[in-house]
Amino acid sequence: MTWGYQNFRKVRCVIERILRSVGFWFLVVLGALTTVVWFDRSIPFQPDGWPKYILSLSSSLLVSAIASFLFYYLVVEIPERRKRRFLKNNFSKMYIQIKRDIAYQILHASRRGGRIDLFADNDTVLKMLTVVGFRDLFQGGHEANEGWYAFENEITPESWEYAEIALSLRMLDRQVDYLLHNYNFSSSNPFEYFKQLQIVLLRVESTVPDYDGVKALSSFLWSMFGG
Repeated sequence: MTWGYQNFRKVRCVIERILRSVGFWFLVVLGALTTVVWFDRSIPFQPDGWPKYILSLSSSLLVSAIASFLFYYLVVEIPERRKRRFLKNNFSKMYIQIKRDIAYQILHASRRGGRIDLFADNDTVLKMLTVVGFRDLFQGGHEANEGWYAFENEITPESWEYAEIALSLRMLDRQVDYLLHNYNFSSSNPFEYFKQLQIVLLRVESTVPDYDGVKALSSFLWSMFGG
């Protein structure tokens, strides 16, 4: 049942995206104009009266609609696409940069917690930015200085890594908030995802920096890097 519902949502999102597309309706109007012109020329004799009048009126309306579509595309659609592309690329770059900064803090805290096998170099950070690479580095372990436990046991509200990670998450929250207020989402799924992300970030920010707060932060960072 879950599989069917997820596929139903995907199909619904595709249909919504198509129906909201200016290009789709432009093709519909263009197809209608082509049909009217073909029908007008395919009848060798048309008496004066409503058939000829209806065809002429339909052609004029459809031509006007096509001109309106072209005007809308040039004046609204192209600038809007340029704006969306800019916001998307900017958010992607900022997200990767923030994630890299957090990765460095995780590595530093983990090394102080006993993970001497880790190095805070560029290659290790790049590996951490992938789900498979992150899990390969931190999954498993049973002792306090192994796996993810080294980071969890070392990160405290008094550590400078905690302060840097908290600052990075506040920066990410600002980026998400700006995107939600300025990006024109084409479907509801991405918007819902970013709203949920913003709620999680707000909860992490407002968490009291005690033992439970550190556990909540650790859990969020694991989901952020480890999928």
